[in-house]
Amino acid sequence: MDYFFAEPKNWILIGLALFFAVVFYAGAHTIIFKSLDDRAAAIRDELGRAAALRHEAEELLRQYAARKNAAEADAARIVAQAQADADSIRREAERELAADLQRRERQMEERIARAERLAADEVRSVAADAAIAAAEKLLRGADAAEAHRRLVRQGAAEIAERFT
Repeated sequence: MDYFFAEPKNWILIGLALFFAVVFYAGAHTIIFKSLDDRAAAIRDELGRAAALRHEAEELLRQYAARKNAAEADAARIVAQAQADADSIRREAERELAADLQRRERQMEERIARAERLAADEVRSVAADAAIAAAEKLLRGADAAEAHRRLVRQGAAEIAERFT
């Protein structure tokens, strides 16, 4: 056993064992365990706060996702309403255009009918004037048959002249 005490390594081992025994007897282990327990409690609190923050972040994410979906739905509704309004305006414009074209067509038909009536009245007036002139010449002339042929030719020439 003398050999055991002759080795310096063994004295280091004995000194270390005595040191731990004194530290244990002085109650250092309770201080160390308390420190470790406090550290574990702090870590648990930190994990609890992290879990609460994560839950809050997930709730905010759900809220923002709901807002995004609502905004997309609103945008789709606005686009659909704008499309419906554009279609309505287009249909109204087409209706107004058709009504305007019908009104203009009626106006042109009325103008044409008026022009036809004026032309027919003018033809009647010219024919009446030619008949009056022929009758006048007939009554003034001596030779009735010759005057009659001449008046017909002259009236036809006057009518042709006025309408060309």
